[in-house]
Amino acid sequence: MEREISGLKFVNEGSYAPEQYDVFDDIGIIAYVRYRYGKLWVEYPWVNGEEIIRLISARKATKEEKEEYFNER
Repeated sequence: MEREISGLKFVNEGSYAPEQYDVFDDIGIIAYVRYRYGKLWVEYPWVNGEEIIRLISARKATKEEKEEYFNER
């Protein structure tokens, strides 16, 4: 699955990992994003790179909340 947000393409890593995305701009891959069990983190420039964001939610987002978030962007 692919989504475009603010000109960046988020490409899902596969059905075994529904909450993992590689992020691309016009030049190539620029980040790795993962959301799982109420935690969001971003690594640069790809998986196992420098962790640049880590957020922990007090509760796990529902499927509807995640869809709403992606559709707003």
